[in-house]
Amino acid sequence: MSGINIVDVEASGLHPESYPIEIAVLVDGRMHAWLIAPEPEWTYWDETAEGMHGIARKELIDTGIDALQVARELNDVLERSNGTLYSDAAPWDGEWIGILFDAVGLQRSFQVLQIERLMTEAQRSAFHEISESLAASGDYRAHRAESDVRMIHAAYRRALGLDGRR
Repeated sequence: MSGINIVDVEASGLHPESYPIEIAVLVDGRMHAWLIAPEPEWTYWDETAEGMHGIARKELIDTGIDALQVARELNDVLERSNGTLYSDAAPWDGEWIGILFDAVGLQRSFQVLQIERLMTEAQRSAFHEISESLAASGDYRAHRAESDVRMIHAAYRRALGLDGRR
């Protein structure tokens, strides 16, 4: 099951009024990523979070994609697949995606589940060790959705022994 669909979401902060600002998904081996323009009611901004992901609110306003378009494209991408995205932080990522879809009044056509559900206990342990190692390697940009998806995918494949490395 190496062809799993993976998601990562970056947000404006970890506050109840936070919202998604960047989403990346790896679906059927293809990467899709969006910077999301804030909806009018999305005003909360955490400078600490910005320091981590490096995305300025002004960048989202200037170059972000309309939230309704992002939600529609996510549904389109997932409708052609198995309708499940896996995350290393499913409660958070699922919540941010829920906020996106609620804001634009659209029903999502997919679910977000914890990636560890696909692993044995030994594989979960290896996944966490490998993830930490990859994060420390400097090969991935932490807290950017597309890079995080690539790192999660690599850690998953290694943990399951699908690429011959651990």
